[in-house]
Amino acid sequence: MSGVDVIVAALAAGATAGTTNVATAAVQEIYATLREKLRRLLSGQTHVSLETDGTDLETLRTHLTEAGADRDEDIMATAHRLLEHVRTGPVILHVGTNYGAVAHTMTAPVAINYGRLPDPPTPPAAD
Repeated sequence: MSGVDVIVAALAAGATAGTTNVATAAVQEIYATLREKLRRLLSGQTHVSLETDGTDLETLRTHLTEAGADRDEDIMATAHRLLEHVRTGPVILHVGTNYGAVAHTMTAPVAINYGRLPDPPTPPAAD
């Protein structure tokens, strides 16, 4: 992945995480920092949008490349840090119905919420 692709991926990940309730304060802060650093770098270029949805990503990549964003160590470090924080954020998985036990190795703290457990079956009537 090129440096510009890392920056664009970080912008997209930060924007996506920011639209959910699971974005941590750290993710929001790093995303805001990355955007501010890119705004300062691109300040001489007019009409450059850092939005990654509904934007021509090739134009964004071109502006970032021309400005040397991929050669700026501080911007690259911030983009990598944002991607790392987004990757290590909480993962929420909803399972509608499970028809049996599934066993896999889990290497992180895991919280399982079963919701309301079903009532046990009625015992057979005594003779």
